[in-house]
Amino acid sequence: MRRPVRNRTVSPLVTACVAIAAMAVGCAPAADQEVETPATPVDVSAEIMVANEGFVSAFNAGDGAGVAAMYTDDAVLYPPNGGPVSGGAAALTDFWQGVLDTGIARGRLETVEAEGMGDTAVEVGRFTLLGADGGTIDRGSYMVLWKKTDAGWRLHRDIWNSDLALAP
Repeated sequence: MRRPVRNRTVSPLVTACVAIAAMAVGCAPAADQEVETPATPVDVSAEIMVANEGFVSAFNAGDGAGVAAMYTDDAVLYPPNGGPVSGGAAALTDFWQGVLDTGIARGRLETVEAEGMGDTAVEVGRFTLLGADGGTIDRGSYMVLWKKTDAGWRLHRDIWNSDLALAP
């Protein structure tokens, strides 16, 4: 047995869904309009690995300015346990030189995957930081949004996370 309908008002959720559906239909291109096909993702791992070689070379040389030069002018870093770092080459140089001056002797990057679309790419990878004795200081994972510039691929947004627990 069906229950009698007591209230014939339409819920706000149903109203919103109908409104969104109507807007979607109204925004659809006419049959005679060309629709731009989105770019197909491309594997850019080899190109990103070459750019990473420049980053690691400067890093292993203890050259904070060289590391900063691998970034776009408006890059933002998102280091673990700290706030974002931005402000151009000077701010990035200060950040990276400060990191390098903590006793890190070498760094290694491993690209797990890198996919590009036009002048942007996303890379996922792993990093290892080594001390002068060759022992691991830190290791973890990272994700970078790259931008292709006249100077080649440059890091635009850079975030990384440590696999190691924070010291007490």
